[in-house]
Amino acid sequence: MASLSELLASTGVQDVLEHHLLPHLSIRSLSHLSQTCSVSRQLVLASDCWRHLCDDVLAARTYVPQELMAMRQTGPPRECLRACVTDASRSSITLDELCAFEWRAYLAESTRKAPLRFQFAADGHLTRIARAEDALTHGSDEHVKRWAWAPVDARGKQRLLVQLEPRKVLVCTVSRHSLGGFVLTSERAVFTSWEIRIARPAAPPAVPSAPSSPDSSKRKRAVADEHTVLKRARSYDIYS
Repeated sequence: MASLSELLASTGVQDVLEHHLLPHLSIRSLSHLSQTCSVSRQLVLASDCWRHLCDDVLAARTYVPQELMAMRQTGPPRECLRACVTDASRSSITLDELCAFEWRAYLAESTRKAPLRFQFAADGHLTRIARAEDALTHGSDEHVKRWAWAPVDARGKQRLLVQLEPRKVLVCTVSRHSLGGFVLTSERAVFTSWEIRIARPAAPPAVPSAPSSPDSSKRKRAVADEHTVLKRARSYDIYS
């Protein structure tokens, strides 16, 4: 009995499968197909299938570790895909990765619309980056703060101690984002290695105009106070 590769080559379907079908298959859909289709089961066992899936996963990411890229070039495709899944779920960061990114700090108690920009240095300093005339320049010494590694928490997540203000130390846990890099999360701030969108509550409906009266001025002040509170309120949506 002819093998799958011989059958596909003789019928001219192999080119269609490799260049049109496999690049659009996900791991979940291919796994589901393999349970009901014998051809799909043989595709799952083929190295080209794993190579296409691995390329698809890596192409969708903005940051891929160098070790993972090296494995893609020389390692077995199936092992590379397994490493991609492990990398996407890891809760640790290396010193080289921490210092390579320009980080955005989104502070919960701040009224700033734009995030603060920082860079971690290997010697434990945290340097603020300021924009001047559309160019990035390092901030003055008064903006240089400290950071340090912290013990791993009970869930196995790596932690960092980050000091942005005097006597205020943020305990940040590390998590990996499959598309954008890394996230450092604390109770009062979120550090990301890429720009995120901050979701703000919608403004309340306008109050209908009414004849002036002693109570109308109180209502206007109450509406103004409510707008002020809404402007200061912030919520984080780092996966949008």
